[in-house]
Amino acid sequence: MAVYVRLKENAPPNAVLIGASVFLIFQVLTRIPLIGYVQGTIWYFHYVSFNIWAMVGYWAFTAGLFEECGRFLAFRYLLSKDLSWSSGVAYGIGHGGVEAMYIGVAFVSAVKNIYTAAPLTLLLPGVERLLALFIQIALSLLVLYGVRNRKYIFLLWAILIHTLIDAPTLLVHNTLLLEGWVFIVALISCFYIYKSRSMLDFQRE
Repeated sequence: MAVYVRLKENAPPNAVLIGASVFLIFQVLTRIPLIGYVQGTIWYFHYVSFNIWAMVGYWAFTAGLFEECGRFLAFRYLLSKDLSWSSGVAYGIGHGGVEAMYIGVAFVSAVKNIYTAAPLTLLLPGVERLLALFIQIALSLLVLYGVRNRKYIFLLWAILIHTLIDAPTLLVHNTLLLEGWVFIVALISCFYIYKSRSMLDFQRE
């Protein structure tokens, strides 16, 4: 996908790398260590660990906050010279692609005996990551649109949408229902990706 969007859509050569770097910095190197630290505090034990809604707010909201703010800073300062549709798509591929790799490695490490696991158990996470990639691209285009038009309310919308997408993972414990939710959001994301192209290209002209 990265090669295609670079060669066919003339995306900035550094957009994919910036997307991957932002995820690693804002999630792996910042949010996850902070969450690990806070989980060990008395405050978390008393006010979060026994309250499902506090858990949703804490886990889902912080994911949206860190990732979307990272996107905003990337488009505002690192990719400001090319805020095109292809730039947003390339960024989303880098962001979502390295996330898929990170979660994939974590998943494989967590499976005790991968050779005896049920095929569906191994297949669903891969399908989910592919669907999540389209969601990451759509969120990237949403933030890009806000930066390009100086309508920073779109950053808040992206944070809220990201939170709502992640929230069911803590509230729903049925794997198929969760995958169905991701599938629906991915379809909506694909529609937005398609529609945003004409909108951003029109502005570019």
